[in-house]
Amino acid sequence: MAASLHVPADYPTIQAALDAARVADTVLVAAGTYRGDGNRDLDFRGKDLVLRSEKGRDATWIDCEGTDKDPHRGVYLHSGETLAATVEGFTITGGRFPVGDLPTSRGGGVNLDDASATLVDCTIRDCSAWLGGGVCALGPVDGDPIALTMIGCDVIDCGDGLFTSGGGIYIGFMTFKASDCRIERNHAFENAGGLFLNTFSNLSATRCTFSDNTLTGFGPTQGAGIRTFRGSMDLDECTIQNNTAGIKSRGGGIFHEGQRNKPYLANLTNCVVTGNRATRGGGIEVRNDNTMNLRFSTVAGNSGSPGAGVASTAFAQVKAFDSIIWGNEGDGQIYTEYNGTLSARYCDIEGGREGDGNIDADPLFSDSARDDYHLTDASPCIDSAGGAGEKVIDMDGDDRPQGDGYDMGADEYAVQPTCDLEVQLDDYPVSLMPGEALKFRASAHNDCDQALGLDKATLTITGPAGLERRLYSGRMIMIDSGGEVGATVQLTVPGHAPVGTYDIEVTIFREGAVIDSNSFSLELTSVWGLTMSVPGYRVEWVVSAPVGASGLAFGPSGTDFEDHLYIGAARNALGGEIVRVDRKRSLSTFANVSGLDHLTFPPVDGEFAMGLHWSWWGNDTFWRLNFDGSVVALASIDSNP
Repeated sequence: MAASLHVPADYPTIQAALDAARVADTVLVAAGTYRGDGNRDLDFRGKDLVLRSEKGRDATWIDCEGTDKDPHRGVYLHSGETLAATVEGFTITGGRFPVGDLPTSRGGGVNLDDASATLVDCTIRDCSAWLGGGVCALGPVDGDPIALTMIGCDVIDCGDGLFTSGGGIYIGFMTFKASDCRIERNHAFENAGGLFLNTFSNLSATRCTFSDNTLTGFGPTQGAGIRTFRGSMDLDECTIQNNTAGIKSRGGGIFHEGQRNKPYLANLTNCVVTGNRATRGGGIEVRNDNTMNLRFSTVAGNSGSPGAGVASTAFAQVKAFDSIIWGNEGDGQIYTEYNGTLSARYCDIEGGREGDGNIDADPLFSDSARDDYHLTDASPCIDSAGGAGEKVIDMDGDDRPQGDGYDMGADEYAVQPTCDLEVQLDDYPVSLMPGEALKFRASAHNDCDQALGLDKATLTITGPAGLERRLYSGRMIMIDSGGEVGATVQLTVPGHAPVGTYDIEVTIFREGAVIDSNSFSLELTSVWGLTMSVPGYRVEWVVSAPVGASGLAFGPSGTDFEDHLYIGAARNALGGEIVRVDRKRSLSTFANVSGLDHLTFPPVDGEFAMGLHWSWWGNDTFWRLNFDGSVVALASIDSNP
């Protein structure tokens, strides 16, 4: 029977638990940040194990602390593990391997070498290596197929400098499946800021986003979002957006390259390719005998010259069906050279294109300036696609067709209801302290007479600090009349979060449009409060402080209290350090000597009591408690002894 091993309750480090585990066991890791040997370069040693966090990636971090001189990564599997080897619910950060040592400089966050793995709900960020700044997966040139599966994962802000390929992810001789993943803000020098799909690899991606990835080389640079070389791919309901390929570049969003007389196929269905930039093929370039099928896809708002939208070169073939190529900025929407071709049927192409059912008319997007490429009710693309008689879904998971016929592009227009879903928030706190868990329930209610759906939900936190998080993004979730769908939202407030008032808002969407939102206010405080009493000539106070609190100070609220207060001794009632002050030295003088504003105490956990003997000739009646330079509590003394 499979066992569960707990870190750190049963084992001091993650690697110690992995070493003790047997095949099919689960290693459960408590919330926290894990650093140092035994908590990085994690190795399953050929065993198919499950490594899972107890509280999810927001609360469980692996900080690799890698440098050029002391390189480290998060996970390294190299002993024939299968897809049953699973890593779930971690944020992996700080992995680094220096450029120049190619055999080892692969996969700054996760490296698979002749091994398979499944990554679930993980974030890999701020990692770097020569090949695959975030993730590198290389299979054998000959032998059994090796695979990587990623579900609900984010690869963000990864990459490196000179000659780096695959800033986010590098795949070679592998099968790669990804769903509901984000590959964002990664960078490389020459090839593939986001994903490099190299020799004899194939990709299947569903509901994934490749956005804001960059190439910084001097050219030729290729494929800021996705770059393939002798690899095949199927993209469904994916977004390739705002990727930049630099100077002398090709394929800002996608560069799909084959080998002469050895074509490789790419299928894009229900995809949006927008806002990408390159010298040639701003959105897409297909080259060297490769073939790409664009079906129910939208290529718009890209820039490049020539071929602002799509370029087909060197015997490549692009076949567009039921798609939109419009509003791309540069020298022509489409560019072909060296026997490259682009054929189209039932497409809306700016400037026109020969082919059955093609039109040349403004598609009337909802708000292209804000990257919203849904169709509006007057769009000529509605009911104008061929559809090939096959029922499919659109980029939001809506069924096709919705009306009398199929719609061109990635969006199938759906009439918006007059009555709609409402967001309800329950069981939420009104105040928290840094380090505590923010937990509440969010639900969408349907009080209308028909079934209604949502395809996206977000969490936005505004205040002294901010946060935006995707709670859900995927296929349309249908809610029957009178029904609801909901989930518990939980994340840990960072220990360094500034105190103050925060607004917590949950918003639900359908096809890019806001359906409803709801919010509540939260007060983040450093301490719960302050109580004081004056029995005789002794003032006593009780304070509740966050775990590990430091920078705690206490003193009169007046600014001028020289010679007003004399301290004999102060002691932490839980046995902490005794602070002694000369009876003839005032608090103000003592503060000046110590370099602090007020009397300070060592770090404390939970509630503690303090007391001091005092004599006081002033008339200050309010005392204050400071934390990290801010007044967090006031208390009054009713009388002077």
